Amino acid sequence: ELTVLSHADQIRQSIQQVLELLNNSENNAISAVQNSRNTLFKAGNYHPAASELAGRLESVFIELKDLVAESERLNSEVHVDEERLTLVSGRIDLINRLLSKHRFTELGDLITFQQELEKQLNTIEAGGDELESLSLLIGQMETQLREKAISLSESRKQVAGTVAQKVNDLLQFLGMPHAELRIDITEGSELKNSGINDIGFLLKSNHGGGFQSLDKVASGGELSRIMLCLKAINAGKNIMPTIIFDEIDTGVSGEIANKMGQVLRDLGKNMQVISISHLPQIAGKGQAHFKVSKQVQGAGTVSIITKLSDEERVLEIAGMISGAEITEAALENARMLLM
Repeated sequence: ELTVLSHADQIRQSIQQVLELLNNSENNAISAVQNSRNTLFKAGNYHPAASELAGRLESVFIELKDLVAESERLNSEVHVDEERLTLVSGRIDLINRLLSKHRFTELGDLITFQQELEKQLNTIEAGGDELESLSLLIGQMETQLREKAISLSESRKQVAGTVAQKVNDLLQFLGMPHAELRIDITEGSELKNSGINDIGFLLKSNHGGGFQSLDKVASGGELSRIMLCLKAINAGKNIMPTIIFDEIDTGVSGEIANKMGQVLRDLGKNMQVISISHLPQIAGKGQAHFKVSKQVQGAGTVSIITKLSDEERVLEIAGMISGAEITEAALENARMLLM
């Protein structure tokens, strides 16, 4: 349509020229064919071939008349319409911009995309009732959630002191006689994944000192012991088949490590306890001892885990005590740890 509108003048001029040649001029084609047909019809009275030619000219005459009628119809349909030309040109520019914007190369893809957007819009416009229903449901659930969060907060406040006291009792056993853990629980208005509480773990390490945030004042060894205490208390309240400690003894040694081993062994009476450790005092408390090592195989490295026999345990623990050169004293010490 854009091409036709842009060349409407040229098209009309061409059609009018054709009409002039076929029908309107003094010596037009239709008149010439008509006169030739009439002349041959007369000659056909005397020669069959002339009659045949006259028949063919009749067909040409009919076709030319039809061509004139079609040309006149086409001429009446083609108009110079600047307003329509501007509209169609703008529409094509819009389509090309949309093709570029949405990275389509085919018009059919753009039409399909349009239909998808229409479906989404219809869904949105028809979703008012559903949105209202969902909003009501969300409000109800938020009310229930807040009630549960308040109940949880009350439960936390009731047990926080007991938990802290149990931790403090264990810390005394683990060589921190003056340490005191305090659990502060405050309530906020905002609902979070953990409820409405902000929970702070505060530690007073020395007698006469003040409480400070646990993560700021506790050393590595103190953190290890506090974590073990919390895990031990929690394990007594939850039925767990297995608990794994990965170097829970970091930062401790000597008698403290021995007492941590006792706590781990007590936990092992009710569940499976796996402790990854480099301390002989911890290793000696286990019912079984597995050694983890790495070996180069081909182009790669693999980890090997091996359960040690009683004698192998003695050698391994002795190695933990004395290093690469295992002494008789280390062996005797290892046997004492395994008793």
